[in-house]
Amino acid sequence: MSYSGLQIPPGNINQELGTFTIAEEKDYKIDRIYERYPENYSVMYQTSFQNMNNSSSSVSFTDTTPASGNFYTYTSPSVHLKPGTYKVKLTNIGYNGYQGQIENNFNFTVYNAVEASVPFHTSFEEESVDISTAYAMTGKVSHTGAYIVNLPPAALGYDKVIVSYWGKSGASSPWQYVENTVTLGSSQNYSIGSNYVYIDEVRVYPVDARMKTYTYDPFYKTQTSIMNENGQTEYYDYDASGRLKEVYIMEGNVKKTIKATNYHYKP
Repeated sequence: MSYSGLQIPPGNINQELGTFTIAEEKDYKIDRIYERYPENYSVMYQTSFQNMNNSSSSVSFTDTTPASGNFYTYTSPSVHLKPGTYKVKLTNIGYNGYQGQIENNFNFTVYNAVEASVPFHTSFEEESVDISTAYAMTGKVSHTGAYIVNLPPAALGYDKVIVSYWGKSGASSPWQYVENTVTLGSSQNYSIGSNYVYIDEVRVYPVDARMKTYTYDPFYKTQTSIMNENGQTEYYDYDASGRLKEVYIMEGNVKKTIKATNYHYKP
């Protein structure tokens, strides 16, 4: 969930900047981005996210912008948020006698606190925030909009990872495979999927490794797909009796059958 262009008014006052909703109780991270003019003053801000349904789940941060530059980003440690509607309040506290006499912008992003061990994989089947059941590369759901993975620091003999995923631009667009090589440093937030409406099958693994992933139907306990090391997916379809009837792949929006089985009953 991203919110941008919220105006910070001039002066040392409290300002309500809007609301957002959390649907699932879990750990989240909150990035705060301040855009400030003029750039030659240091200003202190206190930002609070108040749960209107459960005050014990409210959190607040105090951020001090340095005197130089216009943009400042602060990332919180993981915070545990409970479901509810959150009110965003910001106080321009001022610093060294300066209370920001020119309007500023405030942007913030709330995202799942995913600490990506390597290898890492998600197909979003257990998520409840920013998902769609309209389209999925595998399984039954996909993620809508950009997605942020908190990559680990370089360690254990590797300093580069492959970050791959599938993206879909719209209803009539085919799924497209995206693969990037990322150099690790200290822990970093890596954003993917900003050019797509839907993303699915996110994978992170060392650059010299190979990764294959599987999806299953938890109700029928059947395998529904296998995605190989190159991102190509085989799908498995079953009849009403739970027997495999078709194996196929998708080439763009075109279905290509690899194997089909017809079952016949003898009288």
